[in-house]
Amino acid sequence: MAEEKRTLLIVDDVELNRAILNEIFCKSYHIIEAVNGKDALDIITDKEKKVDLVLLDLVMPVLDGFGLMEILREKGILEHLP
Repeated sequence: MAEEKRTLLIVDDVELNRAILNEIFCKSYHIIEAVNGKDALDIITDKEKKVDLVLLDLVMPVLDGFGLMEILREKGILEHLP
């Protein structure tokens, strides 16, 4: 039986960047995409979705990467999410 792929969350407001990263990692990971930090936070905190790894842009609208990292740190999520 084949091993299930781990889930990679790509967070970037630039569609081309997400597409390039998706192409690079799609053979090794199940890919989920978010266009800003708020969408990423919703995905990460959704109990139905298991995110194993995050590639995070820093400069984005709505909630930037720094703001998302601060929220994740405050919630204790960074302790188990690379």
